[in-house]
Amino acid sequence: MESRWSVIKFGLIAVGATAAAYIVLTAVFRLNCWIGGHNMMEAIYGGFAAYVLAIAIGVEYACDRRE
Repeated sequence: MESRWSVIKFGLIAVGATAAAYIVLTAVFRLNCWIGGHNMMEAIYGGFAAYVLAIAIGVEYACDRRE
């Protein structure tokens, strides 16, 4: 059985990796929209994709660190 600390550590790593990934992905998508001159729908899609990809990266990173 896992201790509480390992579960808390897993959560903190997942949140930290998600936050870092979100910051980087948001900057990349904003630069892409700014340079490429995309329309509003593409900007909304880019914002949503930043959330989804950041969560996926955070969970994947935390799972890799757990092993």
